[in-house]
Amino acid sequence: DLYGIVYDQRKPSYETLASLSGGSGDTRYYVSGDWKQDEGIERNTDAGQHSIRLNLDHDLSSSLTLHISSAYNKATNDRGWDNNCNNFGCMGYAMAYIPSFFNMEKNANGTYPEPSIAGIPSNPLQLSALGVNHEETNRFTGGARLNWDVFRSDRQSFQVVAGGGLDTFDQNNQVWAPNELYFEQVAALPGVAVQTDGRSLFENWNLNGIHKWQASSWSASTSFGAQYEDRRLHTNQILTRNLLPGQENVNQGTNTTPTENLTRERTFALYAQEEVNLFQERLKVQGGLRAERSSVNGDINKYFVYPKISGAYRFLDYLG
Repeated sequence: DLYGIVYDQRKPSYETLASLSGGSGDTRYYVSGDWKQDEGIERNTDAGQHSIRLNLDHDLSSSLTLHISSAYNKATNDRGWDNNCNNFGCMGYAMAYIPSFFNMEKNANGTYPEPSIAGIPSNPLQLSALGVNHEETNRFTGGARLNWDVFRSDRQSFQVVAGGGLDTFDQNNQVWAPNELYFEQVAALPGVAVQTDGRSLFENWNLNGIHKWQASSWSASTSFGAQYEDRRLHTNQILTRNLLPGQENVNQGTNTTPTENLTRERTFALYAQEEVNLFQERLKVQGGLRAERSSVNGDINKYFVYPKISGAYRFLDYLG
């Protein structure tokens, strides 16, 4: 049973969750953590995740409130080789061509038998034991918001809201197909190592003013403010072929191909919006303008204006 030999991993998967919340006086908090590990049924495959979250609310005064939220997540994956069927790297694909009487298990001297079938340069157990296809990601997201109630009465209120956020993501992939793998031995440049890194960084901040007016039969809400966003993405990859035996470093081959990409986008915008509710909130009319300049526009110093207008009517108490 060749499939039973390859897909024989029966390790338990587990997950641990913990959270804590509380507060006293003007402060409230929430903290949680997650530790998760999923084992694959294929040899040397698994996925893990570790995360922690923190939320904090604090009343600085009767009119000033601070909100903070943050989360960190780390994930690891050993994916196996089931997306490389063209060189018989896919386990199920290779075993469809290997007779069931062929012994794929490791020999006493530490080597793996080579299939004696013409055109099948793969031993699935050798690949799962020696090949590396590993990924690790780290991500942090955080934000803060400050609310200031400038004034408040029975009919109207004015509030200033300032906020900012950060989203940073890092990914690393390592792929290693050593030159002793049977499908690498028949290649022109046997032995492949790939090192891939990617990093993104998103930053933003905003400042808003919100005025609300409440009358007996209608209400209005006016908002205006400024927004800024900065988005950066940096990726690079080094692929090396014809590795020295036993080496997985990308500088230990004779054929190296590097690639790199760096993009950045910055946007600044001003906006104003008016919303009016009439006839006991049956009719809603909304209009606004957004003036935006961005590094992706043809003229990065010019403000492009985007208007909007909308209306809606709710039929209340008319349908019985």
